[in-house]
Amino acid sequence: MTVTEYFQKAKEDGYDWADAAIRNRQYYLVCSPEIDHVDSLSEALNIGFSWNHSPEGTEYWCSIYINQSLVNKPDIPGLTAEMFEQRGWKFRHKFQKTISFEKGNTWLDAGRGAFLDVTGDRIKIITTDEDYDQNGPNCSVKFLGICKTIEEFDMICRMIELKV
Repeated sequence: MTVTEYFQKAKEDGYDWADAAIRNRQYYLVCSPEIDHVDSLSEALNIGFSWNHSPEGTEYWCSIYINQSLVNKPDIPGLTAEMFEQRGWKFRHKFQKTISFEKGNTWLDAGRGAFLDVTGDRIKIITTDEDYDQNGPNCSVKFLGICKTIEEFDMICRMIELKV
């Protein structure tokens, strides 16, 4: 769907901010109108118009965006965001076609935190390692590959001995 179609659907669904989003799309365009097809309402809000130039301001649109990102967590083929959340993964954000989660304390060392990025049926698991550099804990990719079921995901976590 296009950004404008998502905003029109939001209006039909009764979102009180939809009229402002449609208006802002016309007057405060950020990117080229050719870059118009997106995968979710959250993404439409993210690229639809300049938040800081709109009459409502950045703070208002940021709160709308955060709420939509949490409400509109898309299903992953064979997997859902809720399946990961049931396993202790906390939803962080969706950007383009990648959904990101976090588990444990990623600011501690010794493998006590992990990040999960899901793009279609491809997953990437990154864990924190021992020691720090000037930017925080060191991290390393533990798995980057295809996962089609939650059972496969559980098996991958056991194979890499995920400690969080």
